[in-house]
Amino acid sequence: SMSGPILLDWVKQHHGGSFRFNIAAITFHAYTFATTLGIGWTLLNKRDPVAALNRPDMVWRFCIASSLFTAGDMLAFTSMQHLDAGTFSLVGKSLSIIVMAGLSRIILFKRQTYLEYGLVCGIAMSTVLFCQQELEARVSHGLPARSSQGNDWFVGILQRASAVILTSLGAVFQEKLLTYDPSVHFLMQQAWMGCGALATSFCVLRFKHGMATVELFRGFDDWRVLVMLAFYVAHGLSAGLLVKRLGALSKALCVPITLGGCYVYSVATGSAALSIGAVAAWAASVGLIAFFGYTRTAATRKKVSR
Repeated sequence: SMSGPILLDWVKQHHGGSFRFNIAAITFHAYTFATTLGIGWTLLNKRDPVAALNRPDMVWRFCIASSLFTAGDMLAFTSMQHLDAGTFSLVGKSLSIIVMAGLSRIILFKRQTYLEYGLVCGIAMSTVLFCQQELEARVSHGLPARSSQGNDWFVGILQRASAVILTSLGAVFQEKLLTYDPSVHFLMQQAWMGCGALATSFCVLRFKHGMATVELFRGFDDWRVLVMLAFYVAHGLSAGLLVKRLGALSKALCVPITLGGCYVYSVATGSAALSIGAVAAWAASVGLIAFFGYTRTAATRKKVSR
């Protein structure tokens, strides 16, 4: 998970501060690989692979989930053009816990204790504090302040927040789908999800951006983009497995090392400034996230013991 923001920023820096490829092309190629993997597994392991995959009741449900994931990923990629890796990661990852907790309550009817809700609020406050401390550090170190960049930074924050909501909704919806037929293999689910993701990516490219199909391949002659694509695919598959095995909220909680690693990278590359206040806010966020995970684990063990 930490590699995503870092690789995105790495590619952006080598492309002069922007991406040479179309954002929809990244999600299109990633889900093409996942779909091919799912179809290949079905062909090798099912006696009647056509009948196994021909499940309209599953296809349309997983298409909805994958469309949410794809739209969120495209917004996340776009927001990275306006944000440094540290802000991208901390704001996104911390917000995802808050959104996931709310969606789990509304859609999955999973309740949290008052203590856990308090921890969620604490995570939100520490995230805001981090942004404030990092802004003050940028000014004191002579780096361009966010306000000097016009509305770009605020647009990036808005895009990142929207991406978190969409991907969190997709993750919660995916977890709900797993209870519909738990016996379905994970790779078969990827084949169904690929249908919606490919359609969403292609429609955004052709109809929203008005680009020709050949634009799906522009910019992929750079080996750095291929490395980023490979990590994006690996992260997507591992995140899907985590949701399947442990649930969407557990996926959102696996973030502390990501936050610190991306902030260190941003400081090292000069896109962010080192601040004791920002580090303290990060440490508080990590501590609250870890304590939140501990309370959920303890509650789960208590239920099992009963």
